[in-house]
Amino acid sequence: MNEKYPLALPPGTVLAGQYVIEEALGQGGFGITYRALDHKTGEKVAVKEFFPDSMATRTQTTVMPFTGERGESYEYGKTCFLQEAETLAQFIGNENIVRIHSYFEENGTAYFVMDFVEGISFDDYIKEKGGKISYEEAENVLIKIIDALSVVHSKGIVHRDVTPDNIYITKDGTVKLLDFGAARYSLGDKSRSLDVVLKHGFAPKEQYTRHGKQGPYTDIYTVGASFYFAITGKRPPDSIDRIEEDNLIPPSSLGVSIPRMKEDAILMAMSVQPAERFKSMAAFKQALLGETADAGNVVQPSVVEQRVFTAPAQGGVPVVTAGSMQQPVDYSQTIPAIQAVEAAQPKKKKSLLPLWIVLGLLALAGIITAIVLVVNSKNESSSRRDRDEEYEEEEESRRDEEDDEEEEEEEEEPVVQEPEEEEEPVVQVPEEEPETQVPQTQDTQVTVNDVGSFDTTTANNVANYGIMVGNSREQWYVHPSNGLAYWDSANGALNADSRAGIRSLNIVDNDRIVYVASNTAYVYYKSEGAAYPISELDEYAGSIYAIWANSEGAFFVTRTSEGRYLLNYMNWNTGITPYSYYVNGQWGVTIMGDYIYFISESERIVYKQEMSTFGTQPLDNSAQEILSLSDDEAFCLTAENGYLYLLGFDQDGYHYLVRVDAATGDMHTGTIDDGNSLSAINVCNGVIYYTTYDSNSGSSDLYSATFSSSGNLNYQWICSIEGNALGINVWSQNDEIWFFISDANNNLVVAWMNIGDYEICQYFE
Repeated sequence: MNEKYPLALPPGTVLAGQYVIEEALGQGGFGITYRALDHKTGEKVAVKEFFPDSMATRTQTTVMPFTGERGESYEYGKTCFLQEAETLAQFIGNENIVRIHSYFEENGTAYFVMDFVEGISFDDYIKEKGGKISYEEAENVLIKIIDALSVVHSKGIVHRDVTPDNIYITKDGTVKLLDFGAARYSLGDKSRSLDVVLKHGFAPKEQYTRHGKQGPYTDIYTVGASFYFAITGKRPPDSIDRIEEDNLIPPSSLGVSIPRMKEDAILMAMSVQPAERFKSMAAFKQALLGETADAGNVVQPSVVEQRVFTAPAQGGVPVVTAGSMQQPVDYSQTIPAIQAVEAAQPKKKKSLLPLWIVLGLLALAGIITAIVLVVNSKNESSSRRDRDEEYEEEEESRRDEEDDEEEEEEEEEPVVQEPEEEEEPVVQVPEEEPETQVPQTQDTQVTVNDVGSFDTTTANNVANYGIMVGNSREQWYVHPSNGLAYWDSANGALNADSRAGIRSLNIVDNDRIVYVASNTAYVYYKSEGAAYPISELDEYAGSIYAIWANSEGAFFVTRTSEGRYLLNYMNWNTGITPYSYYVNGQWGVTIMGDYIYFISESERIVYKQEMSTFGTQPLDNSAQEILSLSDDEAFCLTAENGYLYLLGFDQDGYHYLVRVDAATGDMHTGTIDDGNSLSAINVCNGVIYYTTYDSNSGSSDLYSATFSSSGNLNYQWICSIEGNALGINVWSQNDEIWFFISDANNNLVVAWMNIGDYEICQYFE
């Protein structure tokens, strides 16, 4: 039993068949936060468990809610807990919003799993700097929060608790917005679905009444208040105390060095009346940065988010995962443009709490605050009650006026819609699917038509360095020294992207080609003649080894720090799926029709799974086993016309070729060993082409093979090729075979030959 947290799950408990609890990090009024190990990925993660100890107890691992009203409140709270997870799941890929891995129900309660990171809250950062910081430092942190909230608002969601203790700075300077459950609920009264954990000085006036209408302007106020607190060191006066007489002292009057334009923007964001604030985060940002747009009249973003391929912001920093932080960190060195503030007196160095201890404590504080607010409301002084009644009358009148204005403006401009019923939570999910879009230039966008399922002719060859069939006379390939290139009958060999280290080429449609360069994913547009990093995969930059993509999403293989390979999937509209699976390398994956096939890492099993469900559940619950390889090894996989083809070798070192009927699992095997190591495989019209490499002679042999109707393997030697033929593609329309060849000096060259005469036609060196 954990003496500090006696109700916590014991170490070693496994959740969802994947997450192994290591220790409890903290316990609040409504839950427990754990550090855990994801045994499928080897990553440290944080697990948040819904467990309000005033409404439930635990029997072994099972959480048992009490009976009666507390039990009803427990079920309601659990639902809200999962809604918070669903909210966070919409923002996978945004580096300024903490990433959620999965959420689920188990043991009679609910859990969600997030990144485990270490760092410091913005509130503690300010304290370590002596209680206040320069405007430049504050802007560098809060502009990132403004950008994150712009994305949040575009989905019709309002955070409602953007305060310095809900902003986190990681070790490498990444700024993160936490705790999307603050707008949630009072567990003591399930009917009060709009109760908010109020933080005096930061809460706008609309949060002080149960019927106060809230929107993006609510978060604009809290960000403005966070600016004010950071640069003055003083908590702003309560917004409702400013209704009759505004007693907010401008920062410059408190000795803060700040440009007038920026001070005016902060004060406008903190206007008591919502109608007097900026109408969007974009407008607030423009005013802070001095841009020329009319900041006060910028329309709120549409509810439907337009997903795009975009280049990442300059200076973007990847998310910190679990790791040791034994020494305190000087966070002024991790946030760009922050000017260090020299302390007159030596300061105590604060120990850095893991993010999820902070979250757990915030959650506890939040629930307690909500309860205290409800209780204290009964004991307020008569003057405050009178003022509240007067305020509510004014608020009701203002709401009626706003409703009339909204009806007039409804057809003129899109706005983030708030729920009509007062008892519904603020969080709104768009009903329509977002439309996938891509940037054609920095300022224009073009809609990409659905190109359907993966083209099996091109999708099977990604792992073999990168030689792709394009249109009738177009062949894309990775030039060994000049990057992405293509050849066609009209222009010959031309360079497309000179970036170094390109591999894993995949044609998406007639305009887009995706590939990996320096272990980062890129998309090249033929119509533009330009390439962009795929921003949705920024967090994986530096670890991507192969990629497959179409208009719906992308499969990609990443390499962990331990040298293991993970197969992942990301839908362009809904983000990265919660589960990824270990595979035997970037060559052990192929796609055919609506299915993806892959060779597992340690089990030596070939799995089949529908692309639409990939990564939504643990591997054992979702994938179909096609073939077990026992103790043999398979390292290269391709597919065509309903059949899988594998190159492998057995325990005695003999190489073999396997053909598997993907529908029935029927298998035929033939030995193809010629004493040399296998290099590459591809298939075209039922003919398998593969190469072997003789390290003594430094040459490769090209073979073709077919399976008879009875399943017998017939193969023949075609020719020898100088160098190691590492990749191969076959194009039947023009009877061509293309190769990647590594010569005696380990230089890669591209060559092609005609089927039939098997003479090298041309090298591209």
